[in-house]
Amino acid sequence: YQNGAGLRMWAEYFPEAEIYGLDIREDALVNEGRIHSYQCDQGNIKSLLAARDLIEAQLSCTSIGTGFDLIVDDGSHIPEHQVLSAYALWPSIAPGGRYVIEDVWDAALVAPFLPFPHDVIELKTHRVKDDRLIVSKLG
Repeated sequence: YQNGAGLRMWAEYFPEAEIYGLDIREDALVNEGRIHSYQCDQGNIKSLLAARDLIEAQLSCTSIGTGFDLIVDDGSHIPEHQVLSAYALWPSIAPGGRYVIEDVWDAALVAPFLPFPHDVIELKTHRVKDDRLIVSKLG
């Protein structure tokens, strides 16, 4: 594990994008170039909504636009947190955007409770037990 490795990967993959990250650990926050990180507890709805509102307020002061084209939940991997995050963050998806949940242990504990149409993708790598994704169909 290296702090910010995932955020840096996304910044490299999307060279024109502003990358926003949330992490519960303050020492894991990365703020460099196009990467902006904020402290947030994924298991706390008030923390999620406060982080969402802070980022949206900052976006409205820029020419970036409204809403996110892509949100990737690669957080705690706890099913309840994944559902809570979806409810808090889904409204911030831009038209045509996507919401992806990585590292889903048991889709039956997450998928039926999501606020958006989705597909469950089984990766079947057999390396890890949480080798499935949930991807929004609409956005």
